[in-house]
Amino acid sequence: STAQRNQLLADLAAAEAAREGAVTGKTHEDQARAWRRWVQWCESVGLEDIFLDGFSRPERIRLLGAFAMALRGGRFSGPAYDSLAEGTVRSAISYVASTFRDNDRPNPTKDDDGDVGRLLSRLFRAFKNEDPNPVQQKALPPIVLAEVAKKQTTETQRAIGQLCIAAFFFACRSCEYLKVPQAEKRRTEILRLRNIRFFRKGREIPHNSPYLKFADTVSLTFEFQKKDERNDTVNLRASGHATFCPVRMWATIVQ
Repeated sequence: STAQRNQLLADLAAAEAAREGAVTGKTHEDQARAWRRWVQWCESVGLEDIFLDGFSRPERIRLLGAFAMALRGGRFSGPAYDSLAEGTVRSAISYVASTFRDNDRPNPTKDDDGDVGRLLSRLFRAFKNEDPNPVQQKALPPIVLAEVAKKQTTETQRAIGQLCIAAFFFACRSCEYLKVPQAEKRRTEILRLRNIRFFRKGREIPHNSPYLKFADTVSLTFEFQKKDERNDTVNLRASGHATFCPVRMWATIVQ
């Protein structure tokens, strides 16, 4: 009946909307960019069958390998990129494969056994072997935070010092305690007052208590994180230090 058909269409639309919520806006952008580059590459080599429907599985794997080489050489990147790292190329190929799947096509990177084709896997390994060693970020020493905390001339400087030290103890990502660009496209939720709780001898202390800084512990609840974990609560005890104390810093921020 018409009513049943309309209900089916509504359910299909609702399911599609729910699936869209499974990934962030940034992921959608990355997948769209990879697909644009795939289409560009197909046009550059005269390949009209962008979904490779007329090709065998081994041929699809070889074509994806040729596309990976084009990406590796920075053909579709800006002038600042002479070569793309193995991880970047691998991610782009994965996004292209996802678009194939989204359009009810088989994954073009997989062989008959369901594994990544040997030609592709060897290509990725070769890229990785050729890549320079990654430059590790150096840890931020506490002395830097101490210098930041000394700046008390303005309210902004005081707030920066408090946030730096408070976030340091919980190893917070920037998007967990700061407003960042394109925040609406990120999965991580920024911390709110309701996520910060204080306890003394096992009893919770309200935020308006004058004794908030004298709590034994502070608990931060991260409502939604990049790792897909919800309501992850982390507890830390007071250090007793006048400056480097998670309880004192978060109490000051809350107040």
